[in-house]
Amino acid sequence: MLFDNGHVGSWSKFHYWEILHNTVKKVNMRVVQLQGRLEAANTAANAMADDDVSVAAENQTAESVEHVEATLAQMVQEQKDVVVSTTRHFARLLSSDLGAAGELDRAWLHGRFKEFLRTYRVQIMENAPVLESEVFTAEASSDVRQAFEDVRKLSA
Repeated sequence: MLFDNGHVGSWSKFHYWEILHNTVKKVNMRVVQLQGRLEAANTAANAMADDDVSVAAENQTAESVEHVEATLAQMVQEQKDVVVSTTRHFARLLSSDLGAAGELDRAWLHGRFKEFLRTYRVQIMENAPVLESEVFTAEASSDVRQAFEDVRKLSA
């Protein structure tokens, strides 16, 4: 796991962040792909409704739309889980003395946290209510909460 205590002192290593970005990008791209498939399936279903087609074909199209909707809902939940979990881990490490081996290590970790928030600010803001109630609480350090407020201002 990227955020386990075994990586303390190594936050400047680039490959950790590439793994994190690749994971989030993969989930985000899957959501975008499914949104496109849903739009195409809805367009096809609407076209069938306008044409004289068999009931079986209409039912098959409706099932296809329902399947894509269910898959999209599952991926949106996974996207939320990844964003909330990653943000929670960053906040936990930055709000404790155990998260960094020294000031330089903490600076790297905080910089990566701010980069994560800015890069994925759309997903962060979509999940802001959950993050506010579960992550950016009074237990989080002031600089962690300030980073979130800065992203909120960027997104306004």
